[in-house]
Amino acid sequence: RANERDRGVLLILPFRAAHESFDALHRRNDQRTDLEANLQKLLEVDMGNVLSHERTTPFSTSGWFVWHGVGAQRTIIGKTNTTRGWIVTMTAVGQLRFRLLSTATTNELHIGSTPTGYNDGLLHHFTITYDGTSAPAGVVMYVDGAAVTMTTVTNNLSATIVTTGTLRVGDDNLTATTTSWSGAIYHLGMWDRVLTALEVARTM
Repeated sequence: RANERDRGVLLILPFRAAHESFDALHRRNDQRTDLEANLQKLLEVDMGNVLSHERTTPFSTSGWFVWHGVGAQRTIIGKTNTTRGWIVTMTAVGQLRFRLLSTATTNELHIGSTPTGYNDGLLHHFTITYDGTSAPAGVVMYVDGAAVTMTTVTNNLSATIVTTGTLRVGDDNLTATTTSWSGAIYHLGMWDRVLTALEVARTM
């Protein structure tokens, strides 16, 4: 079953982007008792020109995050240039967002979780699956293993999202970039297919 879960895996990043020590993070939330103390501490990471998806390509991404920041939207992971690509972000009210962009606002699919408050300083797991249809119904968001209701921010994607912009963790290449992620991001994964709910549970 583990081999089936790993089918189509594109990326596993077993590191943590953090402002605080492992011990401090562990004390803040005991949801994970097997956190690795030797994960590399980073604020933001540029992975280069990799994992460029087209809007017709199914994929899934997942990971763990803690946000201790305040203020505007921050990026968890994404591959963008100044206008195009795909990205996972957190808003100032702790809403998880997923965007596929050809041109921001005028040609994009932009989905948000209906629940907010994930900027509560606690450890959360996310998975986002996308089926390649360019439609809101093709997106499923999971937080802490459970599918959440979603709201559509923008739904007018009709052109390519392929970009040579770099894959970045904790930051992005969009023109509207805000400050770097404040907290921790780790155990990021990507698959070139839609994960099932059972497989999502196994990524936690």
